[in-house]
Amino acid sequence: KVANSLRMQIALRMSKVYPSSGQLAATEFAAAVADPNGFMTSNSENVVVSYPSNITAYQHPWFATYDGRSDYAYSKTIYDIVSNMGDGRRAVFGTTGAPFPYGLVRADATTLPTNYATVLATKNDNTPYVVISASSTLLAYAEGLMRGWIPGKDSTHAKIAYEDGVRASFAQWGLSVAAANTVLAGAGNFDTGTGGGVSIGNGAFNAVPGQSAATTTKLERLALQQYLAYYPDGVQGWSSWRRTSIPRLVATAFAV
Repeated sequence: KVANSLRMQIALRMSKVYPSSGQLAATEFAAAVADPNGFMTSNSENVVVSYPSNITAYQHPWFATYDGRSDYAYSKTIYDIVSNMGDGRRAVFGTTGAPFPYGLVRADATTLPTNYATVLATKNDNTPYVVISASSTLLAYAEGLMRGWIPGKDSTHAKIAYEDGVRASFAQWGLSVAAANTVLAGAGNFDTGTGGGVSIGNGAFNAVPGQSAATTTKLERLALQQYLAYYPDGVQGWSSWRRTSIPRLVATAFAV
């Protein structure tokens, strides 16, 4: 199941080069879905790294990041997206406090107060870390369906997989089905959801005017939920954004 789940997500990473049914990405995706061993559909199947307590060399990566440091913070970009959507994951993605505005040079960043929210509300040295999730796999499946890569399946099936993927993400973070359903009925609705708003990540320095997580199509809604499902894995979030351009991030005004 893990191999098939990876195969599906790798196939989607090739979707801009091989977008059509019958091409390499679609055939590899379909083969993974059709494999009799199946793919990940439940959080009980998540690939998780567990860490022992009180062993410095083997600590949860976000605990280790913050150990002795205070210059990392919960980005206002992701904070604004989930806040604008009324998404309950906001409370577990980061601690309470102000999120850090995106796009500042260090000189400006270090002049700001130090009591900013940090990444992950709970981060102990032995907190398990999810490497591959059922939520990201279910959302990948939904996208493959939307792209017409699975014969006999259509957008009706994609909607079911999309909603299952969002609910799995909420459950992964210990949140209720009701909290997930609130998002699915509103800003994250598969058919009509407006997404995570505009002017995301900006602050008093006006470093990133024009960033947006608004959604107008089903594929954009899928892309936004995939982006959120990968949190806090920055490499996967960046890879998802690079492929889909969702959310619509812009270069900081301080870029060189």
